[in-house]
Amino acid sequence: MAGEAPGGAAAVLEVLEGQQLEVRQWMLAGIKSLEDECGEELRRLERAAAALGGVSRRAGAKAGPEEPPRPRSRAKRRSKRKRPGSAQALHERCEAVFRFLDEQEEPRAKGEIRSALRISDFGATSALERLMEEGRVRRMGVGSATRYEAKRRASTPRPSSPSVAEEGTIQGKVLAIVRDRGRASCEELAQALRVAPELIRRECAVLITEEEIRMDRHEGKSVYVSVGGA
Repeated sequence: MAGEAPGGAAAVLEVLEGQQLEVRQWMLAGIKSLEDECGEELRRLERAAAALGGVSRRAGAKAGPEEPPRPRSRAKRRSKRKRPGSAQALHERCEAVFRFLDEQEEPRAKGEIRSALRISDFGATSALERLMEEGRVRRMGVGSATRYEAKRRASTPRPSSPSVAEEGTIQGKVLAIVRDRGRASCEELAQALRVAPELIRRECAVLITEEEIRMDRHEGKSVYVSVGGA
């Protein structure tokens, strides 16, 4: 009995083991999603290569069929698989998804977004998660009834005052810094105002819905810029 861990330590070990199991399940789910997406892309490329090979054989029947160099084909596949995961590609997908939702009269399902924009499930999911993190998109419902809408459409009417953020408030200070610097990240705003980054994200989400600021990318990181500013 002397070798057993105390009750408190045993509870902590049980929690850690549960967290390890959740991380492994999350990793396996992510790997399965990537494998499915890669498999679908490879099958599409193989069908295209087969079609092009058939055309080449018919056009040059006298000279004999020529098979495309396999190493070059694999190199092209690798380059195409890298592009969807880049920061620029994600930013472009986010903007496309937001524009689509902002133009709709009612919330849309993820499948409708995928079909309209012709993007993969992984692409739609990553874009929606980023937009919700930025406070630009709202998720409603659960399971098959889940729908997404642009928060700009759901926001309350803007007041007639020149600025939603009053001077002296967190929002007012954030807006002043963004306008003065031209752009600022969440970490830079939190350091300048000496507040928690979570508070900055919450206040910036309000400013985004009120169209005072917007999210942008600068040197590979997310920053806030003033609407209509540099």
